[in-house]
Amino acid sequence: MSDEAEQPRFSWKGLFAFLAGGVSLFYYFEFLLPLPWVSPFGRALYVVTACLAIGWGAMTQTKAMFGLASASPRPTDSLSQRFSWAGVILILFGVEFLLMARKVPIALARGCLAVMAVSSLFFGIREISKHLLAGTELTSIRHRFALPRQGAVYVVIMIVLFVGSLQTRSNMLLLVFAMMAAPFVLNGGIIVSMLKNLSVTRSVPESVVAGERCTVELNLTNRKSILSSQLLTVTDRVANEREVLEPSSLVARIPANESRVARYQLELRDRGRYQLGPVSIETRYPLGIVERGITIDLPGEIIVFPRIGRLTPAWFRQHGHADEIVHRSDTKRGVYDDEFHRIREYRPGDNPRAIHWRSSARQGDLMIREFHQSRNQDLVILLDLWNPDSQDSAAIDRVELAISFAATISRTQMLRSRDSRVMLGAAGERFESWLGATGPAGLESLMKLLATLQSAAKPDLAELLSWGRAQRGPTTRTLLITSRPRRNGTIPALEETQAKGDAGAELRIISCEPEELLTWFWFESR
Repeated sequence: MSDEAEQPRFSWKGLFAFLAGGVSLFYYFEFLLPLPWVSPFGRALYVVTACLAIGWGAMTQTKAMFGLASASPRPTDSLSQRFSWAGVILILFGVEFLLMARKVPIALARGCLAVMAVSSLFFGIREISKHLLAGTELTSIRHRFALPRQGAVYVVIMIVLFVGSLQTRSNMLLLVFAMMAAPFVLNGGIIVSMLKNLSVTRSVPESVVAGERCTVELNLTNRKSILSSQLLTVTDRVANEREVLEPSSLVARIPANESRVARYQLELRDRGRYQLGPVSIETRYPLGIVERGITIDLPGEIIVFPRIGRLTPAWFRQHGHADEIVHRSDTKRGVYDDEFHRIREYRPGDNPRAIHWRSSARQGDLMIREFHQSRNQDLVILLDLWNPDSQDSAAIDRVELAISFAATISRTQMLRSRDSRVMLGAAGERFESWLGATGPAGLESLMKLLATLQSAAKPDLAELLSWGRAQRGPTTRTLLITSRPRRNGTIPALEETQAKGDAGAELRIISCEPEELLTWFWFESR
């Protein structure tokens, strides 16, 4: 557990609800109880609401201090999510205020109660409608209100002044309270007006390579005709199964009927699909004591391709030498001069299968056909994504190295070869396969497949090798890349499988342990 998680927490919302409920009860017993024109229903509603505020505040504060949380989150479509008790209470208060306004003899008091009744009814109906329409297009923009620490302290001071003025009957304290309340209300009204009629669009690349930086642009448009929006903090959400990122950017000012661009950079190190959105826009302008924000549902996606490395010279010597290519009797020179090259004298260590017997008989000495590395050779890559424990970092690293290694080999083959095919089969959570001709056209679809592969504790090796044998041809070489570690120089799980199939001996097996893989493959330092 981190140090931050061990520290006690604090909930300003819980404190504010607790204090508001206590002050309301004090106000009721001190002032409302003697009034004859308050109905019994109104008295009960007032007391119950104050007690609920005290209870909710105490419960929230306790949860925050001791790090308590509900055992299981409620489903988003449950009745509690579709029903608003706050809206019901506001409507009941509105009805009570209307009944009180009919009995109050003072005209000014009747007007104040009527305004309070209309306001309570309006906000109650809006709250209930918002909950009933949750998940629809009408609620794609959600509003949020919060008190920063400075604002919470400001509110506490206001409450202390108000209670003190009631206790001491001091007009001076009441005047100071009014002078503090006016900026608080004014600040809230300004923030609400600045967040109105704001829209946002996102410009994001469809795909990136793991470890490379990309720029995401959020275009904010102020559709108001007069007022500008000031000091907006724009926060996006980028998440996959393993992590959640919340990059943010500050926009100083958006004039009326104009747009501004907020940019942030991402460096995603894990391959896979990342979901973007929603986007939050917040501001505390101008006084910083009230924070309001809107959340806009703006879905998006980035596909992170596996990281691409470099193949070592040893790889090209061992896996791309003349004895690994297909020797053809055709002596025609290819466009790239990459088939038959020349006839020369035999040297110790040359492949005897490359001896040209007619020329040897003519010259009276052994002559050999020399080939350049063939670029027309089909390549079959078999990926064994074995991971017995999803929490084992070493096993996870081997899986990622296997996928990056396969991506590097495939990319090299597709960009350097002509008139050949690349075939890839992967055994993980399920069997996946890809077949395509060399060239840059099909590279993106192959990388998308590699980006979404998942490992498994028991991948189906039999199906993988059976598929590999089905792709075998006279001009094909097959590589098996596995995330299983070697033990005493062998991989036990593959020995039995190799013995069963006739293609087992033709496999080139490479284990993706870092020490072994360093011979064939490496990443450039960033």
